Amino acid sequence: MGILDAALETGQAPDWLRCERGEFILTAIGPHVAVIPDFEACAQTMADDDYWSWRATSILVWVRGVNALDNERYEEAAAHFQQWANLVDDSPWPQCYLAFALDELGDYNGAMAAFLQCRNLAEDADARRQADGGLKYVEAHVAVENGAWDEALAAYEEAISLLPDDPWLFCERAEVFMTIGEVEPALGNAQACLDHSGEDDSIREWAESLLQDIESGG
Repeated sequence: MGILDAALETGQAPDWLRCERGEFILTAIGPHVAVIPDFEACAQTMADDDYWSWRATSILVWVRGVNALDNERYEEAAAHFQQWANLVDDSPWPQCYLAFALDELGDYNGAMAAFLQCRNLAEDADARRQADGGLKYVEAHVAVENGAWDEALAAYEEAISLLPDDPWLFCERAEVFMTIGEVEPALGNAQACLDHSGEDDSIREWAESLLQDIESGG
């Protein structure tokens, strides 16, 4: 990284070096807004290069979509992920990301369709598991909206079996148990949510709030 920085500081580096530094940062930290400046420069300076123009644009819409999703700007996220899916139409991941944004918007039919497309495009076990777990996640939300608590719990159980490290599934299932007055399972799921929260402050705060509510009888 230091070598790339030093080369770029000379002002004489080839245009594609900003693209390469963007890729290096992306590999290190994932779809974080810190990669945007390099890929914006890449898209501008390499506009005549078919590969880098496509690659930079696809990374930019992915990263902006993730940022919008993380900050609860779901319509913006869905628009970015749809553009990403159009640019990378042979990958399952844009469809899975799009599905999560549509689910947050309450477009459950659209979310299920996107998860199914993610499943159809998946060539590896991780993508298939994400798609299958996502479908159950949406089914749980539909059941919750309809007050079908047993169906919701069954869907969460299947989603968790597929995505056991996703903390919000435990927090959401804890809320269902709270709604139907099942205190012990609610406590267990809220604790599991906290245990799986890792460095995600928002999930940890959610789990801690649930635990306080349950223990106080709220």
